[in-house]
Amino acid sequence: MTHPAAQRPRVPAKRQMMVVPILIIVLGALVTGLVSVVSLASGVVGIFAIVVSAGASILCILLYRWLDRWEPEPPHLVIAAFLWGGGVSIVLVLLLTVLTPSLAGTDFTAGVLQAPFTEELAKGLFLVLLVATRRGRGELNSLTDLLVYAGFIGTGFSFVEDMLYIASQPSLGEGVGLALFRIGFGVLGHSLYTSMVAIGIWLAIQAKSRVVEILAPIGGFAAAMVLHGIHNAAPSFGLVAYFAMQLLIMLPILIGLALLLRWSRRREQQALLSQVPRMVGHGWLSPQEAGWIVRKDWRRTMPNDPAMKRDLRALRDSVTELAFLRDRLDRGITGTDLHRQHNELVSLITARLAPVAPYLSRGGPWQPLPARAVPPGSPLQHYGPQSLPPQLQHPGSGAPQPPRGQNPPGPGRSGPQGPGRQVG
Repeated sequence: MTHPAAQRPRVPAKRQMMVVPILIIVLGALVTGLVSVVSLASGVVGIFAIVVSAGASILCILLYRWLDRWEPEPPHLVIAAFLWGGGVSIVLVLLLTVLTPSLAGTDFTAGVLQAPFTEELAKGLFLVLLVATRRGRGELNSLTDLLVYAGFIGTGFSFVEDMLYIASQPSLGEGVGLALFRIGFGVLGHSLYTSMVAIGIWLAIQAKSRVVEILAPIGGFAAAMVLHGIHNAAPSFGLVAYFAMQLLIMLPILIGLALLLRWSRRREQQALLSQVPRMVGHGWLSPQEAGWIVRKDWRRTMPNDPAMKRDLRALRDSVTELAFLRDRLDRGITGTDLHRQHNELVSLITARLAPVAPYLSRGGPWQPLPARAVPPGSPLQHYGPQSLPPQLQHPGSGAPQPPRGQNPPGPGRSGPQGPGRQVG
């Protein structure tokens, strides 16, 4: 007798950016490991530097993973972002420093001009790499996504930089003092600067104007440089100036960034609640499936079966990503890549429904989500079943069919969730 687990349909994986991130992880891990070995040469101070820098980084990583709950980014990409910040960007900073000697006339100008230019350029290049590739762009579905990647890049850079500075202190006492100063007041500094670049890139992605598309990333990079330069310049004018800078400039901007993240997360929730009922209307989801997907506490309703949990997460990630993409299309943002990505996600959802449909069709502590039609005049009218490749269209003329789960049984169907269920 065949074990039931062996009969489970295989859940297809999403096509993701793989080669470049893996290369970044390998190179970044080598550089970060080398820096850690160098820090260990400082003895007790070096060990302390590694421990305290790693502890601060772990807290930042947990914060950004918590912020990324709606549509979590692929683990290999966030690891690549961290190691880009902690490894690859360090190498790039060294190269850029050699190439820009004119910016380092004095220690002051080196800290206020050269360091912000080289470091923000090196860190921001990871975001540019994502935007420059089709599969990379496919992961950037909301402002939150870009801010999360920026946070991981900045956390990686801070980890290595703090470790080196603290390990270079002549005594443990001085190392503790510097750790309190650097980590206590600047643990999110590099993430904050890189977030300015992320905001600029997101504005460019959303732009309908070519001018905004060009100027927004430049403005984001300039804002990152200015903030970084102000931070580096303040200690030269004394502790009072440094604390005033933190209180009057950095703290308000950090609060503003937190409010922006909150707005972005609410925007994501609204997009999900708005777009998923339309997917029901197209027949891509049943009301029961949609009702589970939009629940805030969906994790609590998952079964104990690890394989089923994995498949449910994969389905929800794909639906959430499609909802965010359709929200962008609904706002008039167009492009060949978006159309291709839309159809690929519908295909992926179609395949990922197969192993989880029996569980979701039984219902649970969630309410079915009724279908909703696309409003007249919406750009989404061009992104219904009729716009899909033939293998994903509904039978017949290609016009939207009644939502799955509400159709009466017919030939080849044993009911709403029967073997003949139409998913695409």
